[in-house]
Amino acid sequence: MTSLEFKAIRQSLGLSAAKLAEALGVCLRSIWYWESGARKIPEPVARLVLLQESGPPSNLTTAAPLKDRSSPSSPQQPPPAPRHKPA
Repeated sequence: MTSLEFKAIRQSLGLSAAKLAEALGVCLRSIWYWESGARKIPEPVARLVLLQESGPPSNLTTAAPLKDRSSPSSPQQPPPAPRHKPA
């Protein structure tokens, strides 16, 4: 996906760069870099945007970014290291 295609799809979805950044869970600067061609658009991002454009309506534009979601079953801290008994 080119930077021009990426920007055109964002605009066709009626999203500002800030709203797309929020929906994808990335910073606004990433959107600017991708749209200007300064950085390559990651394949997973390109696929998500293409799916949103061509598929049935989804929750991409309204879903909270994954980094902001918390799961009660996921541990908040790694488990402590096992202790070894002296020989």
